[in-house]
Amino acid sequence: MPISFDFSDDSTDEYFEQIAPFVTYAFMPMGDASLEDIKSKLEWVKALGPQIVCASRGSKGSVAYDGENFYEQGIKPVAPEDLKDAMAAGDSLLTAFLVTYLSKQKAGEGGADAIRESLDFAASFAAETCKVEGSWGHPLVYEN
Repeated sequence: MPISFDFSDDSTDEYFEQIAPFVTYAFMPMGDASLEDIKSKLEWVKALGPQIVCASRGSKGSVAYDGENFYEQGIKPVAPEDLKDAMAAGDSLLTAFLVTYLSKQKAGEGGADAIRESLDFAASFAAETCKVEGSWGHPLVYEN
């Protein structure tokens, strides 16, 4: 049974070493890291055991790695008047990627094309999440 895990931005190397060997799909936020640092981290985590590793980069999109290729995916733009909240966009990205990729695998469509198409759909899905106020549709109004 495939297992996915969403590491947090404060996960230590030791934590990755403890968890990643038991994970099929590893996700991690790396928004401010350089592309070089992201690729290095993805290679390291992939070597720990997951089949596919993916870093979300906020407004810079995402990068996935399958041990052979890096797959860079940009964001899908949201019109300024439609942009409400980026909370949960990363969760939406990884969920949409997994659902799409696993469906493709089940249909016998694996490999690089399936990863690219799944990342593309995931970026679109994450963009739609940014159009919803509050990460669960229930905004909280802050007053000073």
